[in-house]
Amino acid sequence: MDLKEEKYITILAKYGNISIAADKLFISQPALSMYVRKIEKILGVKLFDRSGKKFVLTPAGELYVQKAKEMLRLDEEFHAGLNDFNNNMSGKLSIGIESSLSPQVLSQLLPAFHKKYANVKIDIHEMLNSSLEEMQKKHSCTFYIMHLNNLSSEFHCDCYFQDQLLLLMSKESRLTRYLQSNNKEDLYPYIDLKVCRNELFILPKTIQNIRRQLDIIFEEENIYPSETVEIRMFDCAAALVSENMGICFVRESYLKQLHLKKPIISCIFSTPQLRQNNIYICYLKDHILTDYEKYALTILKSCYPFQ
Repeated sequence: MDLKEEKYITILAKYGNISIAADKLFISQPALSMYVRKIEKILGVKLFDRSGKKFVLTPAGELYVQKAKEMLRLDEEFHAGLNDFNNNMSGKLSIGIESSLSPQVLSQLLPAFHKKYANVKIDIHEMLNSSLEEMQKKHSCTFYIMHLNNLSSEFHCDCYFQDQLLLLMSKESRLTRYLQSNNKEDLYPYIDLKVCRNELFILPKTIQNIRRQLDIIFEEENIYPSETVEIRMFDCAAALVSENMGICFVRESYLKQLHLKKPIISCIFSTPQLRQNNIYICYLKDHILTDYEKYALTILKSCYPFQ
């Protein structure tokens, strides 16, 4: 069924802004304006009151959007039902995932999924967190597996792994004298960032999600590193730390991926709230999951590859 008209009107009603709606629909603003005027002319009623670029639903528009949403949902359920009727033997599973997470996650997900749904095409997008955020805005994938600090209201966001940032130092570092252990249950010793301010900080690039979080922590802690170097790859940064070149920060989930010749020490710092950087599985709230997508989600929720 072609429900382009209903989709265009509901998206414009959702955002109330012609520019944002056109961007979400991947069409030009004049084309969307013309399309809305055409629909209103055919129906013989105004669907929106206009004030510049702001579009507000009229009573007739509210009724239209209510019924259009029902039609779009029925259409999605219809296609999902057809897919179920065909035993879900074909289709596409699209996953966006942080590159650093893919070895652990996909090695558990894909073999089990492929065994049951061999004819479903698997489309994997491995990229930086910042690129995944852009894909999320365009609704390009079914599932997104990524670190998030701000959860979108458009998505179901299920916590996959309770991750946190850790500070790494060499066992030969002068900073070892400042390590503190609060109790026997602590997995990692604690260090006050203020005693580190004169060290070389090996930091991620500014475009990386982890760097944005670190900048917030530095501001909260009133820490301004005197010497820094930027490196995108966390394993390279950890290798430099193992040679006692400086300190770096990695997520706890990355520790198993480190294979270093010299030992390092992992530390906690700052407050748990600021260090927290959980991994989430995200998918659109208004998306009807097929049986094979539900199966993939079940596998993801049942495995914890970082523990």
